[in-house]
Amino acid sequence: MPIVPDEEDLPGWVPKNYIEKVVAIYDYYADKEDELSFQESSVIYVLKKNDDGWWEGVMDGITGLFPGNYVEPCV
Repeated sequence: MPIVPDEEDLPGWVPKNYIEKVVAIYDYYADKEDELSFQESSVIYVLKKNDDGWWEGVMDGITGLFPGNYVEPCV
């Protein structure tokens, strides 16, 4: 389910409500429709950290769940 910014998916758009900016350390391919696929070195903005290890984030205007152990904080 995409998040649509005020101005049509501009490159560099950042969600206002993110809690952390992370970078992928592994590739991840979504198994379910509500998951986020990404490749190593992708930047993801974390919206929520669930206790089960799955985080919700947004990348390129797309929102989805992903495993929190596949990313590390951006430096």
